[in-house]
Amino acid sequence: MKHCYLSLFLTTILFICSLPRAASYDKETEYWLKQLDEELLRQDEYIAQKQQKVDQLNVRRQLLKENEERYFQNRQVYDECMTFDSELAMEVVDENIAIAQQMHDTERLTEWQIKRSFLLSSTGLMMEALQVLEGINGLQLKHELALQYYNQMQYLYS
Repeated sequence: MKHCYLSLFLTTILFICSLPRAASYDKETEYWLKQLDEELLRQDEYIAQKQQKVDQLNVRRQLLKENEERYFQNRQVYDECMTFDSELAMEVVDENIAIAQQMHDTERLTEWQIKRSFLLSSTGLMMEALQVLEGINGLQLKHELALQYYNQMQYLYS
């Protein structure tokens, strides 16, 4: 019986001690929610900034004539727009696949096929994404490409 009262007493003490902490947590949560609301009100501004950056990179890309330069500019465009403008990202992927084929560079070709699979799967085209990956033998890839390949397989199957 004594043990029961001690347990009840300790539970009550812990509960009372936690009350001020819960109140401060609510104030902190309220502060961060307010900050988030303020940032959400600026979403149009953020979208415009992102679009401007993508447009600048894309204009530079279109001015380049040499395959090697264009290849690396395409990478910058892709990195900037892969989650923002999937249509432009796919255009860049297709162009870099063509450049890699012209250069007979199988590593670059494989890298961009993996990127193609990512775009296809992230836009809901799962079967097409899988078909791209089925054309790649993951066991024959160098370490970095193998990581990209298996990460993409994991992303696709998740």
